Amino acid sequence: METHASGKNARPGVILTFLSLVGLVWVFECASANAWTAFMIVAEIILFLIFIAGFIASAVKTGCWKYVNTSIKDLEEKESIVINKALKAGYALFSLIALCLLIIFALIGKPVSIVMAVAMILLAYLIPISILAWTNNGK
Repeated sequence: METHASGKNARPGVILTFLSLVGLVWVFECASANAWTAFMIVAEIILFLIFIAGFIASAVKTGCWKYVNTSIKDLEEKESIVINKALKAGYALFSLIALCLLIIFALIGKPVSIVMAVAMILLAYLIPISILAWTNNGK
């Protein structure tokens, strides 16, 4: 599995991607509960740009997104094993995160917003890619 950057170089991008995604949802939820201000709109735009930059640094430049989106038939045996492990771990982690978030939202009596639902769908897509990018050693 040949990629363009090492896992060590992709780690800041992975961190930026997830922190900005959490920030996007958090600012949206706060703004929805209160009133949207110019500061919150600017914060959302900046967080969105950070999210895009982090995704490009961690997934696109490393080429990890390509492997997750490739048919299993088109991969070599070693590549398919590595990607299968990342997908299994990623979806298990996503299931735990989603379950915890849904339980918390149910306990506090807050409905899940469309932004939260979209963020969770993005999370399901990003976690396996991020596992590949984080653990990649450039081979």
